[in-house]
Order: sequence, then C-alpha cells, then structure tokens
Amino acid sequence: MSNKKNIFIIVAALVIISGIYWFYDDIIRLFPKKPVPVLTKSMLAKDVALTSWNFIDQSALNKERRGYIDFWRTRFICKKGKCVADKNMILQSDVLSTYLPPALYVEDLRLFATVTKDPQFNRKRIAETLFLTLLCGREPDVCRRQFTAIVNGDADYKKVDPNKFAALLIVDVGLEPKNLLAWFQKLERFIALAKFTKNPKHLEVAEKVFKEGEKMYLEPGSPAYREGDIAVTSNSCYKPLGEIKMYELTQNSMYRDAALAFVDQSKIYDHAADLSKQKVMRGRLVHPALVCAELLASLYENTKESKYLGQLKKVMQYLMTRAVDFKAERTIATGDGAFIRNFGTQGKTKHSIDTLWFVNILLRIPNEEFQVPL
Repeated sequence: MSNKKNIFIIVAALVIISGIYWFYDDIIRLFPKKPVPVLTKSMLAKDVALTSWNFIDQSALNKERRGYIDFWRTRFICKKGKCVADKNMILQSDVLSTYLPPALYVEDLRLFATVTKDPQFNRKRIAETLFLTLLCGREPDVCRRQFTAIVNGDADYKKVDPNKFAALLIVDVGLEPKNLLAWFQKLERFIALAKFTKNPKHLEVAEKVFKEGEKMYLEPGSPAYREGDIAVTSNSCYKPLGEIKMYELTQNSMYRDAALAFVDQSKIYDHAADLSKQKVMRGRLVHPALVCAELLASLYENTKESKYLGQLKKVMQYLMTRAVDFKAERTIATGDGAFIRNFGTQGKTKHSIDTLWFVNILLRIPNEEFQVPL
C-alpha cells in the first residue's frame, strides 16, 4: 500500500510540475506583482541599434568565435553576470548552419554606413561582401545562403555573373524548406535574384517559391492568442511577411491587400506580450514578435501610412523595455544591448540572430524616439 501511495505522490508531483512548465505565463498573470516604476531615458532608434551592436561586435563576432561552425546559431546562457555559448545549438539548427555571417549581418552594416556616415561600417561591409564573393565560386552553398548579401553590395563588388548566380539558386527550387524561416530566407534569395537580373523568368520562379510556402503555412506553430475569429501562433506572421515582400517585387496589390488584412484582423501590434510567452518563442530561431515587427516595418515602407509606423513602434517599445540588455547591474546583464529571451525558472538567454533582426528594424526608422530603461 505504501508503494502505491508513493507512486501516486510521484505521479501527482510530475503532473503539477508539467502544468507549471507549460502554463507558467498564464499562472503568473493570475498573481500579478505590483508594478515597479521603471526609470527611462529617450534614445533615437539608431542610437539603440548602436548599443545593441556592441553585443554583435564584442560577443557574437569577436575574434575567438570567428570561424566556428556554430557561429551564428548561438544563443548565450547567462547566469550571475556571465554568459557562455550554448553548445547544444550546434545540433539543433540547420537553417543557419554556416561559419559565415548571415546576409542580415552584411545588410545591417550597410544600413549603419548609410545612417551613421561612419566609414568603418562601410569598410566592414565591403570586406565581408568580397569574402563571400570569393568563396562563391568554389562553395555553391555560400552563394545560396548569402546571395542577398552579395547582390546588395556596391556595383564595383558584384564580380559574379548573374547567370551563374541563377544556376546556383535554381537548384534550390522544389526542395522543400524544413521550416517557415528557411522558406522565408529562400523567398528573399529569389526575390533578390529577380531584382538583380531583371529576367521575367526569375520573377516566375520567385512566385513559384512563394507558393511553395502554402504547405508550410499549415504548420500550426505554438498558440499565442486569439483575436476575434483568428488564432495567432508563433508562425502566423511569416505568410503576410512573404506577401508584402512579393508586393515589393511585383507591385501586385493582391499581395499587399492580403498582408494588410492579416494585420488589421490579428492586431499583432497589441499582442507583443502574447508573442513573447515562453511557450510561444521556445524553439523558434527568430523571436515571433520580431517577425511580426518586420512585417509592420515592411508595411510602413511600402504604404508610407503612419499608422503602421505607430504600430511598429508599439511592438519595438515593448521589446526594448523587456527583452534588451541595457543595464549592466541586472542579474544576467552586461549592458551590451543583446536581445534576451526570458524563460522564467529556466533562466534567460541572449540571441545573436534576434539581435540582428532587432538592429535591422531600428535602422530603418533611425530617427524615431524610444524610451530605454536606465
């Protein structure tokens, strides 16, 4: 009888622990803490981006890490003020499995050079672009993964025949991406190819790649919230983001209208907190709220409607206050501006890819003002 009782107690304990693990965010909301006033200061978006770039330069891209195969997949586990790379990420990710900086890193350097007029950023960008271009001839996978970084460089550094690029990329058509992020990165490559070559055939290929995503939209993702009849998940912003990128390429209003309808119905700008729940962002290579912020940024750039700028700022302000390391005296913080994911009792982690996305969005609205925690 005693053994049965012990087994019952153990099973009950496991059920309770599992419930806390999966419903941590909801439990916390039932017992809200009294809000503590947060002191803030005003900063322009471009200055916040420069602060966050410290993490990229000093941690993610320092000389010791340069060349490691897990280079850009890394998250940093932080305890008692010290952060170390999570070696498990080496086995978990295939989308970013390259020792080279991703295209987004080079794009951020380009934006920094434009916004700050500091020549160091342009020198770094040119060096990275040349490096990628030189490798392109002997490593086709480099061309595929880093295509957008290479073709967005200055004309003087586009030393590769566009037809060669096309041949390398076309191999990728029909190969089903492993997840929605991989699909979106693939779509970006083919959109860049169509813009680069001006070849109508490549426009058709971009449209084909867009349609490849239709199967992937069925991936349910992790539930985030409901808005009316719409159930929004960790994956929901990828399809409309692809749509607005296709509108950018084709000027077909069908794509734009579909993306606008999603934003108007889902009200993602009111739900940054829901998109930041542990169970929503767990296992996602890019923070779901950042993917939705990218959607709002792209909508603003393509429509010039101020309401989308306001919605974007609302999401970014939430993330800035709760997900960015600005204060060195915090438990895990070093004040390097890294993008942080909070996993409650499991601790907090810093993410290099999230930081790149965060910086990229800010540099596209460089003179907008935000409140940053002191």
